[in-house]
Amino acid sequence: MSSILGACVAWGWIENNPAKEFDGGIIRARRHVITLPTEEEVDIIVGAAPSMFGRYLRVLEQTGMRESEASGLERQFVDHRRRTITLTRTKTDRPRVIPLDDLITERAGGTIRGTPIHLTSPYVFWHHDGKRFGNASNQFGGIRRRVNKARREAGLPEIRFRLHDLRHKFAVDYLRAGGNVYTLQKIMGHDSIKTTEDYLRYLAPEEQQHSKYGVAQKGAQV
Repeated sequence: MSSILGACVAWGWIENNPAKEFDGGIIRARRHVITLPTEEEVDIIVGAAPSMFGRYLRVLEQTGMRESEASGLERQFVDHRRRTITLTRTKTDRPRVIPLDDLITERAGGTIRGTPIHLTSPYVFWHHDGKRFGNASNQFGGIRRRVNKARREAGLPEIRFRLHDLRHKFAVDYLRAGGNVYTLQKIMGHDSIKTTEDYLRYLAPEEQQHSKYGVAQKGAQV
């Protein structure tokens, strides 16, 4: 925008470039508000979900994968012998490997191993005739609405977290369990360590110090 307005100044269309006076820190300071699900809330939603979709939700919680990464995960990219998940289609278009033997991620290995296999579908998580979950957010929202209707009738507080918040929960749980922020960056697939460091604000001061300067855990391969 600044370059375009600068050209307009050069051509005499405007007198000055207002973009030069814009405080970019206003945008950088904005942070998306994260609602971290509690263990009880996740258990309630998973319990109300169909079995296969419940397993899908658990793996999101246990690996930090994005919705599309988990719904498109094919069995050929899960190596139980080497204990890894290889993601070839990612938001950044850069493949990454999630270890299944590192802190919380090791739980995902058991979840995937116990998931029923569809003989004609390549996907780990499937529905009906082997199709992948293409509208996972909508399905999650429907489950949450049904759960909240029952909770309102019972006088209980509603569950408000979103599907993507399971990814945030994984990141915070990983760091609280003693994980290293630089290893977490690789597992999550963040371009910048600054994105990963945002999760440090959910930790106690001593936990933050350990996550930044403690001994690194065995991490994802790149």
